[in-house]
Formats: sequence, C-alpha cells, structure tokens
Amino acid sequence: DYVFITSEQGVLSSEINAQANLYLKPSYLGGSPLWRRINIDIMISATEQNTRRDDWKTLVFYPGSAFNDSTTIYGRQNIQQTLWLDLISGKLNAQMQFSLSRSLDQRYQELSRTSGNEQMVELELRQVWGNNYRLRFEHNQDTDTRYNSRIDKSGLSLQTQRNLNPLTQIQLDLTGSVEQGENTITNDRYTLHGIGLRPSIRSTFRQKYRINSSFSFTFNQRQGTPFLTFLPDKRQGLITFWNLNALYRLNAFTSFSLEYSGNSYPKDKTRHQLKLEFKAEI
Repeated sequence: DYVFITSEQGVLSSEINAQANLYLKPSYLGGSPLWRRINIDIMISATEQNTRRDDWKTLVFYPGSAFNDSTTIYGRQNIQQTLWLDLISGKLNAQMQFSLSRSLDQRYQELSRTSGNEQMVELELRQVWGNNYRLRFEHNQDTDTRYNSRIDKSGLSLQTQRNLNPLTQIQLDLTGSVEQGENTITNDRYTLHGIGLRPSIRSTFRQKYRINSSFSFTFNQRQGTPFLTFLPDKRQGLITFWNLNALYRLNAFTSFSLEYSGNSYPKDKTRHQLKLEFKAEI
C-alpha cells in the first residue's frame, strides 16, 4: 500500500528543542542513612515546530503560542520523574517512574493529537545464585485522535542475566501483558493477552570474535472486534523476531561484520535482512 501526500505551497517554520534536568540528592539535607538511599531525577523536554518564527512567546513555549492548533506544525511535551531506592547496598535496588506526554501533529495535512501517561516499578536483584534479576511492572494509558483510539495496557516482565565467564553473558526475558483498547467514536473494543520469551547471548573470543544473538517469541490471544488489527503487533497469533550480529577482527586495521535480522507477523510475509561489511583503515 502506498500513500502519497502533496502540498501546493510550502510553509517556512522554526523548530525549537528544550530539555531541563533536575537531580535531587536528599542526603544533602541531613545525615540520616535513609536519605542516602534515595535519589530523584526530574526531566522536562519539549519540541515545537511553529510557523510563527519571530514570536518570542513561542521561543519560551508560552501557553497559547506553543502547542497551538493554528500555528504549530509539530509539538511534543514530556515530563518524567524517576525515584531510585538503594534498599540493600549493592544487592537490591528499586526504581519508580512516572511520566506524562502529549503531542500535536499537523505534518501530514491532518491534525492529530496523542496523550499518554506511564507508571513503572522495577526491582533489581544482583548476584543471587550467580544471576542478576530484574522484575518490572508497567501500566500505560494512551489516546490517539488519528485512530480515535484509547488504550490501557499493563505488563509484567522478568529478566534473568548470567555471566558464564568474563567474556560470555546469557540473558532470558519473560513477558506478559494485558491490553484493552476501544474506538472513542464507535465504541468498538478488544482485549489482547500476550506472553513472550526472549533468550539472548553475547560473547567475545580471543578479542577477535564478537557475537550477539537473540530470538524472541510473543503469542497474542485476542478477543473482541477487529479494531486496530491493521497494526501487526495487535493481531492474534505468534510474532517472532531474530537478530544475529557477528564481528571478526582480522588485525588492528581491518574487520569483517555480519548483521542478519528478521521478523514474522500473523498474516504477513516473513522478512529477512542481511548486511555484510568489510572495513579497512589506511
């Protein structure tokens, strides 16, 4: 399928990007051992592509000038707050994250808006029975006027990592999710249950060979109307991804690399991609 977008007349615009980070270390407030275990990071970012190039209010993202239906071509605003807790020094860490985002897009001659919020909690456990573990829970709520969609998704993942030796590392990711979506106009609804498995390996041999490989399986069970099934990852069935990267150093000046990847979605053809590269420095 092809979509052609034409415009009779171009429009001059300016693009502004801004980001601010605030890092808080409560231990500076006092000598309590509890404060030394807490760190907070707040990030605020904004992007604005606007036709009002000479308006100073747009430059400072003043409300009403930036993120405006009549002058903004593309705008995105995001705020993210992260809290780190060192529960057991060097052994058990926790991370909690909350973010809000919204966007306005008129680059394709049709106004669309998105908004979303995400909450995440993660526990990281190090060196237990020779493994590192990471348990994560995420909850997302997103709306998109382009598809008239509202999506509520919750997911749980467990990552296990083990070093077989100083040069070889294996990893296994298990995931599970429940997604509920609806059309905000027609009230078409669906429920999508997904479960996934992703093993991977990373290895180096004699400082000449380096291999990274992964294979992922995700099985979706879907109920309800076919709303959004034109998106491959929202179809019922088995979804697979695979990836292989290999590098061989002939000497200090030359190397040979291979990259092979592919994917398979329900009701789509399997895709393969192969890249071979030889580098020589003179």
